[in-house]
Amino acid sequence: MKLRKEQEYALELYTAIAGLLDEENENHRYDIETLDLTKFFTGIVIASNMLFDKLTGDKQDLFEYNALNTKLIHQYLMDKKENE
Repeated sequence: MKLRKEQEYALELYTAIAGLLDEENENHRYDIETLDLTKFFTGIVIASNMLFDKLTGDKQDLFEYNALNTKLIHQYLMDKKENE
């Protein structure tokens, strides 16, 4: 099955982020045993917002960015459903 572009991006990002937690990965930074998952996933959201702002030049607060993400996910799921 061919992956959609969004799925390709997701796999690449997952691999990069998971590498931060993998002791055998050269990018290892965090011990999964002591990691505060709430803060870690909040950090992922903040980093995503920062990257969005940098790439688009559009400064959105986290609530605006979260609303945009909700719309993008809705669009993705609707497109996925239509293509099944």
